[in-house]
Amino acid sequence: TFRSSRACSPRAMSVASERDIYVLLVDCDIRRMGLSKRLGLTNRMGLMDALVDPKLPVSDVMVRTNVPHLSIIPSGQPVEAATELFASQSMANLVDGIARRYPDRFIIFDTPPILASSEPGVLALHVGNVVMVVHACETSKRAVVESIPLISACSNVYFVLNRATMSAGPDRFGYYGTY
Repeated sequence: TFRSSRACSPRAMSVASERDIYVLLVDCDIRRMGLSKRLGLTNRMGLMDALVDPKLPVSDVMVRTNVPHLSIIPSGQPVEAATELFASQSMANLVDGIARRYPDRFIIFDTPPILASSEPGVLALHVGNVVMVVHACETSKRAVVESIPLISACSNVYFVLNRATMSAGPDRFGYYGTY
């Protein structure tokens, strides 16, 4: 068990804070291990270890947090062929096994940016939904358009506009004008 902080994925924390909803957050950013680093989990077995050794139970790499309803699978030991492992039958079996064993959980794969790595496109093969976070005034329209074909293996692609500032008169949103 570890104590989570604001370093954890805000989306995972938001979903896990809902009543009767459980979240399993999986760090799939194998090169940077950003989530695992922020949470101090880089020296733990994780996703890559479970893919390299399919006999390793997922429960052995899952980390419980002090946040009720939130568990994490760290990235694990880096491997050269991460994309190939994500495209492998081992990954399909792992995802299927997690989904069957934990049917009451939202499973969130935290990936690197779509245009920075091939892993998100391959992971799209294994998921029911892709949520792409678009940063207002930062992510270009061109980047969004180029990203869509890369994640087209998943038929349900959604977008979240983040860090948007809205201007509205008092008759529209009142004090809800900025987020």
